[in-house]
Amino acid sequence: MNRYSVALIFVLAVCAMPSATFAQAPTPGKETALFDFEGGSYHGWTLTGDCWDKQPAAANTFVDRQGKPLVTGIVGTSYLTTLNPRTGAAAQGKAVSTEFTINKPFLTFKIGGGSYPKEACLNLIVNGKIVRTETGNGSAELLPTPSKERKFQ
Repeated sequence: MNRYSVALIFVLAVCAMPSATFAQAPTPGKETALFDFEGGSYHGWTLTGDCWDKQPAAANTFVDRQGKPLVTGIVGTSYLTTLNPRTGAAAQGKAVSTEFTINKPFLTFKIGGGSYPKEACLNLIVNGKIVRTETGNGSAELLPTPSKERKFQ
């Protein structure tokens, strides 16, 4: 495998509940998480702006009147979201992961929320250049990105 200088940048100019978790998947069902938020912290991420809550969101962070979670498709118990219950949708921010090495053939991202290209998106940066960008799917369900994975071999 080639070694790349890689970082994920989650850029947000409008916070309309775009959420993401990130996983490396050699085959469906055999995922290895690169970044998760299971420890209740943003460890491995640099956050700027005012859209971040004090800790990652959990399944029960956003619920309907019957207590049913509004965000679905969560892997584990916590996820990154730009919708902060204290600041609302007018907040802005940016989350940048630590650099990592791609050591599998491709990456898959789970992302949901509003579809706002160039305003609220996830960028994969390899050697200083954006090689892939994704935005929300218009729903509160976190879904794997379309099967246009870039092969890294």
